[in-house]
Order: sequence, then C-alpha cells, then structure tokens
Amino acid sequence: MKNLRMLSVTFTEAIRREELECFRGAVSVKVGLDHDFYHNHNNAPDAPKAFHYRYPLIQYQLRHRRPRLLFLEDAIEEARHFFGQQDWDLELNGRPYRSAIEELKASQHRVDVTPGQFHRYRLRHWQALNIDNYQTFKATPALRDKVALLERVLASQILAFATGISYRLPHRLELYLTDWHHTRAATYKGVRVNAFEVSFEANMLLPGGIGLGKGVSVGFGGVEGEGDVSHDE
Repeated sequence: MKNLRMLSVTFTEAIRREELECFRGAVSVKVGLDHDFYHNHNNAPDAPKAFHYRYPLIQYQLRHRRPRLLFLEDAIEEARHFFGQQDWDLELNGRPYRSAIEELKASQHRVDVTPGQFHRYRLRHWQALNIDNYQTFKATPALRDKVALLERVLASQILAFATGISYRLPHRLELYLTDWHHTRAATYKGVRVNAFEVSFEANMLLPGGIGLGKGVSVGFGGVEGEGDVSHDE
C-alpha cells in the first residue's frame, strides 16, 4: 500500500482545451526551464535523449474549463518554484493570463492492489495508442480483440503510473473494460489522434484526478472513480 500525496491548484480564468499545451509552456518558462518536472525535457548538455521518459509528476489539466496544476509526491516540493514568484502572470498565445487561484487542495490517496475486490473507474480523453499499437488496432477485425488490446495497453499504463510513484504491486493487476463509450478525434502536439472514453474495473485503488496514457501532462487520460468530479471533454 502507498499513501500518495497530491496537491491540486485550480486557477480562476478559463482557457480552451487547445490552449492547455500553451499554458504548460508558459508555466515552464515562468519557473525556468532548468526545473524539468514542469516540462519533462532533458536539459543536460550530454543527455542521450531529449526527454525524460517517466510518468509526469506535474500534470496540466482542465476542470470546468479552468486550468489545474496537479503535483504528485516529490513534485509537490516543486510548486514553490512557481508560487514563490513575485507575480504569477503568464503570456498565453500572445495574450496576458493572470494566474489567480480558485482552489488549492492538498490530499492523500491510498494506492493499493485489492485481490478479489474490483473498483469502477471512468477514463476520459484517453490517448491509448502509440504508432505501433495503433497499426495493430487498425488491423484487428474482431471487437473482442480490440478490447483485449486496449486492456493490455491500459494495464501497462497503470504499471507505468505505479513505477512513477515508486509503488511496487504486491499482487497481480487485473482489469477489464466494462464500457467503450466513444472515440473522438483530438490534437496532440499538432497531430490528430484518437481519444477514447471508456469505463473499466480493476482490482486496484487509483486516485481520481490522475492521468493515464500518452499526453497525461496536458490533460489526456483523466481517471474518475465513483463520485469523482468530471473533467472537461
């Protein structure tokens, strides 16, 4: 079992979903690009890779069209690099944005595998497929096989989340999709992608509000448990 520390900060002024990547960039510039938790680029001059391939511990989300910063575990200490600034004003798509706080919430959530006990979740705006498994998905004719592929992908993404928060599963993870609500076109880094909305059950306690899958740092893959607040679509 792990008690996951979370700090969420929701701002007052609304933005559009397509501005969330710009919001992330503006916040990263404000704090300074040497603080790579905010942007996940690898700034080391001799780095073999341009990015840190790790689960993002700072996530940029929308809540009722208002941007929200979610800090997890060690990244909570990084919040001071933004909120310790003399002002929180940003430039967003060439216009000023004032980062006034609407809500600040610190919390802890139990993360745990619960053998024999399943929990229901909804996963919104989920970017499940990379280039390789998208081609496999397209070439798979049977619906049951498509669902099985999505279940395998989701399981690997939950394991990546667990690794990112330094939690080692003591038992086997089990999950299955219960509903495939719809698939919509979305844009990620200027590329058109598929965003799924699904419901699933898993024998694991997951915190509502975290992201799973590709693009979680900019609002993709929001997890909701029963009674959790919805993300914007």
